[in-house]
Amino acid sequence: MFKAIIDLETTGLKRNFHEIIEISCVVFNEKLEQIQTFTSLVQPYKWDIEMEALEVNGITIEQLKKAPTGMTVKGNFIKWRNEVLNGELVIPYGWNYKSFDMPFLLTWFGEENYQKIFHYRSEDIDSHLKNLNEDFDIFPDLTSYKLVEVCRYFTIPLKAHSSLPDCWATLEVLKRVKKITEQLKIQIRKKVKL
Repeated sequence: MFKAIIDLETTGLKRNFHEIIEISCVVFNEKLEQIQTFTSLVQPYKWDIEMEALEVNGITIEQLKKAPTGMTVKGNFIKWRNEVLNGELVIPYGWNYKSFDMPFLLTWFGEENYQKIFHYRSEDIDSHLKNLNEDFDIFPDLTSYKLVEVCRYFTIPLKAHSSLPDCWATLEVLKRVKKITEQLKIQIRKKVKL
């Protein structure tokens, strides 16, 4: 199995109405090193786009007109997964993955195909950070768990709401959090030995 950060940009927020217009997947190893990447714009089928969504993600109508269709991108993603990841299941990580990306991907791929691609276990990075902070008060000055705020907290450069840069920023957050939690484990061990 592979772990991967997945991020989407969409034409709006309603999964049964709006569409995916950009998908990125950054596969990483246990050392949190990027080992593979898939990214693509996606031409919408319905072209019912909330202009506010395009203002947020910076994708233009011209870019979408030149983008491959959803069917082509789905096929390319599955081909990439089969060839590059040897058909292994992907454990998805992301920001609000369970409440945003996962429902869109379930609609896009269909539940049966989704289950053939993605492992049932997924990780919401924002929930993980919130739990760590509540349990150990590691990030006392962190007031929001949105990616842009967490990147600001860790001084990680971010081109927000662009799926591939969001994936890279999320991977960097994971690296920073891993370092902090490893230091915390050492401190706990020292206290236990006393």
